[in-house]
Amino acid sequence: MAKVYEFLADGLEEVEAITPVDFLRRAGNDVTTVSVMGQKKILGSHNIYLAADAVFEELDFKDGELFILPGGGLGTRNLSEHKGLRELLNQAYTEGKRVAAICAAPSVFGALGFVNGKKATVYPGMEDTLAGAEPVDLAVVTDGTVTTGHGPGAAMEFALELVRLLNGEAAEEKLREQLVFQRKLDHITINVKDMRKTEEFYADVIGLQKLYNVDMGDHQIHYFSLGGDAMLELIQYEEPEGEAHPSVKTKGILRHLAIRTSHLDEIWERAKKAGVKVNCEPGYVEKLRFRNFLIEDPNGVELEILQRA
Repeated sequence: MAKVYEFLADGLEEVEAITPVDFLRRAGNDVTTVSVMGQKKILGSHNIYLAADAVFEELDFKDGELFILPGGGLGTRNLSEHKGLRELLNQAYTEGKRVAAICAAPSVFGALGFVNGKKATVYPGMEDTLAGAEPVDLAVVTDGTVTTGHGPGAAMEFALELVRLLNGEAAEEKLREQLVFQRKLDHITINVKDMRKTEEFYADVIGLQKLYNVDMGDHQIHYFSLGGDAMLELIQYEEPEGEAHPSVKTKGILRHLAIRTSHLDEIWERAKKAGVKVNCEPGYVEKLRFRNFLIEDPNGVELEILQRA
């Protein structure tokens, strides 16, 4: 269980304030909401009143492991103008503790120098407030100890990312399941002939955001965001004809759809019982940190069923 502080100010975005507190508490963390307005009663940007657990001046925050700033235009301005909060955030960041902000609030981190040299996201049109950062068009970004969220629509993914960071991927997956969070598509995989040209196409022509690369030894994997946490996975094998692995199809075509689940073993048993074609039996992919297996649907389309650790 981690100790978390979230800071509230008049004019905050209510959904960005409530969602992280709710999700983190569900995951078993000790979350305290803190007003920087000198009183516990907070008025949100949509005229919803919130009651903070404490007032800033009442606490010393020494036990804090994560410090969260919700957004909202006026709310962010009120947070940024609080000297004590700025000093606390500087101390926490210097000590290597986690800090997180969403919507307009990452601008506070920009002013404090937290995102310099890092990838970060912020409410659209405010990218110039992320001093020295590489702005990315993603719902949520974690770079080092700094997590940033895009806006109100990213509140759930932002909160789930904080659960993952504090409690692990298994806890995040369990919470998604408990919340009946409808997330099935994990990624779409394409075998490519020329990685450079393919990356330029999806980045420059289609406008997808590049995420990261993974070196698998006999092949390279490059990931792009498809929105939310679904990804486009580009694979290029070292073998000139692309036959380095039995499941590799002809290059340049859609290879498979990857569906994420928390019930991999149950699906495997149903697949075996149904007599579907199996391309790869269940196993653990160390570098990608998930278990998976590969099967084909009645049309010959390959499906990867995966469960993250």
